[in-house]
Amino acid sequence: MHANGTYRIDIALCALLGLAGFLIPLALGLQLPEVVFLAYDQYYGSDIVQSHHYMSGEEVGPAHLRTSVHPIFSFLVIPPTTILMQLGLPSTTAAAVIVALTGLATCCMVYAFGRVAGISPVDAALLTAVFLASGAFLHWWSVPETYPFGGMSVMFACLAAVIPGVSRIGWVAVAALTLSFTTTNWIAGILAAAQRLSRRDVVVVVVASFVVVAILSLWQKTFIRTAQFFFLPDAVLDEVQHLAAVKVEEHQVGFSDRVVSFVANPWVVPAPVLTESHGIRPDHLAYGPLGWIALIAIGLVAACALWNLWRTPGLRPFVVVPALFLAFQFVLHLVYGDEPFLYSAHFVPAMICVLALGFLGAGAMLCRAAAVVFVAGAGVTNVSAYLAAMAVLETVVLS
Repeated sequence: MHANGTYRIDIALCALLGLAGFLIPLALGLQLPEVVFLAYDQYYGSDIVQSHHYMSGEEVGPAHLRTSVHPIFSFLVIPPTTILMQLGLPSTTAAAVIVALTGLATCCMVYAFGRVAGISPVDAALLTAVFLASGAFLHWWSVPETYPFGGMSVMFACLAAVIPGVSRIGWVAVAALTLSFTTTNWIAGILAAAQRLSRRDVVVVVVASFVVVAILSLWQKTFIRTAQFFFLPDAVLDEVQHLAAVKVEEHQVGFSDRVVSFVANPWVVPAPVLTESHGIRPDHLAYGPLGWIALIAIGLVAACALWNLWRTPGLRPFVVVPALFLAFQFVLHLVYGDEPFLYSAHFVPAMICVLALGFLGAGAMLCRAAAVVFVAGAGVTNVSAYLAAMAVLETVVLS
């Protein structure tokens, strides 16, 4: 598909962008204050305390009970984190390194998706820079949480959907990976398989991936006594009870704020505000001048992508899986849990896949200019918002 020289350029750019995807979240992750590892829900409603226990293998309190919806997260992340801890790294640093590695992998896959979609190496690098500058990347790939792993698996499914020659075993691996980290992300693996396989083969992939993850969850239980089984009816009942508790106890946002949190906040994070009992939350629409410019810019990139999709039907196979996954996520997060920004690492990779097509066709120059403006404006705004959040969290006094 590419000349040898272009391959070398691709490898070099992919390596540089992957390195950025590793170093940037690692540097930010090392800024996390101690309070986020001691008190629940301090950082935008996330469960950093619990996820840190997942990664370090600790059996503190309800550490691994949420494996009912994160089936084998603990099983997959404890070994590499433990190795780093045995090499002398503190558990918080070891966790930051492992999460940053998912940033490396995801950035490489974003670049690869752009190239497979037909955009140039420079445009694929710019697309990856858009991802690197996004609020979702800077805020979620820098903390020990399940979301970066889930986002990586979704990006893997979107990429697999447009790469020819994936074997049936490969599709089982894709579907199993999306199920492994978060049960609702399994739909990404299933959609990707459905785009490339016959109905019969899709059924085989669905069943096989379920069985693989179920067997691994049984194995996980032999090492982690508090781990739960995602395939039992109790897992569904526990999640219903969890949602009921969220509606009563958690910081609630209305319909319009949920839409903004899904569409805008993953790109540009508003200024953080400290609530009375729920840690920091985004102060909706408080993006600042640079933030608003960045949002307009990313809107132009999206407009270019949609224009190309309308004008060129041949591009549509590249966005079938991302678009359907985004629709599923949007409906899900109108009713599920806290505000959608909390889960944005899951669906921003799908958004990036759609934006990739803006770099093709007559609007490509406008798309490039808007992308450059976004990277500059959003990069500054999002890093500032992250550091401001850290400063606010430093003031939290534990009772």
